[in-house]
Amino acid sequence: MAVGFAACLGATAVLSQLASSAPWWLLAAGMGLVLLVVSRHQSLGAAAFTGLIGWLCTEGFLLGRDGELRWHGLIDVILLVIALALATAVPLLRRRS
Repeated sequence: MAVGFAACLGATAVLSQLASSAPWWLLAAGMGLVLLVVSRHQSLGAAAFTGLIGWLCTEGFLLGRDGELRWHGLIDVILLVIALALATAVPLLRRRS
């Protein structure tokens, strides 16, 4: 779980350098890729927690740009579901086989 948390923070630091010029969907996709890769060696619970941390970092620092969480309605729910799905996809598929 510590590796996932550190990876989310590192990705946030790197992606925040692009935040002023990159579209929001590219920043969210970058974090999604990090979640997908990091969850490879995590349990399902740790991967879900990493997905939540990834969503909070994306929402607060990449999309919000100030570290302040704000609720934007349905788009936030969609991004949270996508973050959790990406983070838990690999552990679920590994468990199935």
